[in-house]
Amino acid sequence: MRLLGLTGQARAGKTHVANQIMAIAFSKGFVPELVSFADPIKVAAKEQGLTKEKDHIKYRKFCQEFGATKRADDPEFFLDEAKMRIVDAMENENLDISRGEKYWERILIIDDVRYQNEVDMILQQGGQLMHVYAGERLPYPKARWRNHESEKLAKSLDKTQGVQHRIERFFNVKMPWDGPVEHDMYWLNNETTIEDINKMIKLVAPFVLGIKMISAADKEEVYLDDMSEEEREELFREIAQALHDLFDKANDQFLMKEEMDFYESDEEEDDDSDEVCN
Repeated sequence: MRLLGLTGQARAGKTHVANQIMAIAFSKGFVPELVSFADPIKVAAKEQGLTKEKDHIKYRKFCQEFGATKRADDPEFFLDEAKMRIVDAMENENLDISRGEKYWERILIIDDVRYQNEVDMILQQGGQLMHVYAGERLPYPKARWRNHESEKLAKSLDKTQGVQHRIERFFNVKMPWDGPVEHDMYWLNNETTIEDINKMIKLVAPFVLGIKMISAADKEEVYLDDMSEEEREELFREIAQALHDLFDKANDQFLMKEEMDFYESDEEEDDDSDEVCN
């Protein structure tokens, strides 16, 4: 069984990423399942007649307050709920294996990792982490609810800018065990377009799933463990180059926007000076 936890600020695109990876996993013969630490909160909100669609402000306020109360009463409450889902998935996987089912391997994706103890649990379970960074595309960046404690972890990870040694330093300070972090964190830049983020997901998904397409011609799949060291090095180079090209494109778009903003500000200053002269 595979486990993936997604971090990122609210509305950075975590659920979209989770759904895309689940679709890819399903197409490759996995049995995907979406899990949220906040599932009990969503159930409580529904019982109160609150939904995102009806009133997202009241819904978010209720969820944040309900979650904070539960954590104050029992810091492990949401972890225990998620662990039960993980145990259920493992039992179902073993049952499918014993029955000789063709498709049995589970991948659980937790799309709302917001606290350090949630990160710890995922790593201790042998899972992987992926951070979704929205940058300037993040909606309502100055909204008051973004100051809630549930956003602190994601904001701190945003500041690492995806630099691996910064991420490791960040976790080394906070991890409850000694030694460096042995798990990579995948970094997805969601600053540009939906097409670009989908391309990145397709590139990263094989690593998350532990598989890789050998060629577009034969569509043959192998486990990374079965590949030679040379094949893996070549694969890593291809992925790195593809991601580098996407990041270059995003950087070019950002510089173009800055240049346009600069000229627009100059024009506004000229207009102001004309008004003074008149």
